Amino acid sequence: MKKILMYMIFVTACIALTACGRKDTEKEEQTTGRPEDFEVIAIHAGNLPVYLDEAKYYAYTAQATYETYYLTQNLEIDWKDEMTGGSTWETVVKGQVLDEICKRECMYSLAEQYNVSLTEEEKNEIKKEVSLYFSDSDEKLLKKINISKERLENVFQKKKTAEKVEAVMEAMSAKESGDATQNKKSKEVYSEWKQENTVMATEAWQQIRFDEPVFTMEDLTENQQRGEQQ
Repeated sequence: MKKILMYMIFVTACIALTACGRKDTEKEEQTTGRPEDFEVIAIHAGNLPVYLDEAKYYAYTAQATYETYYLTQNLEIDWKDEMTGGSTWETVVKGQVLDEICKRECMYSLAEQYNVSLTEEEKNEIKKEVSLYFSDSDEKLLKKINISKERLENVFQKKKTAEKVEAVMEAMSAKESGDATQNKKSKEVYSEWKQENTVMATEAWQQIRFDEPVFTMEDLTENQQRGEQQ
């Protein structure tokens, strides 16, 4: 299976993430990330540091998303299985996550240059999204990520800002007039960024593993049984 197919599956599977493995037991609204998680650098995206708690959020969310999708097909992923080319599922998915993180950092770093910022309304909406994330997400996933509410708000704000920068780039690239350097598509800008910057994954990133599944067939069966009883 080619990488592009894996990426398409990832996008398709996102819609099912919070539905699978959700528990009815009461959970705390907020978990507390260990101090080292937001102090240890997991990725050097050029001169931009990405900390361990943020890296865990994206990596383990991707793991959970893939597992959720395949469980809906009555399949379980063995992350050690090799794909076409000899790389394991874990290696390929983590590689995609790393690339997405770097692109996000690239876009976010250009926010001031493109005069992009978040409105108070957008910030308040993100607070609501974070609260829903902690109340609706599976306990096992929250435990694996182990990120605080405050830190996740920061991650969501960065993501939203990066998306707005990308949208501005796409809008400007559609115009024929203006500064040509400001009219490049986000894909071009990121491609140039990758050529000019060295990305280094630290030992902390290497220690993020998919050995322990977030969702299993047992979880899916329990959810189905719970739904039938309601």
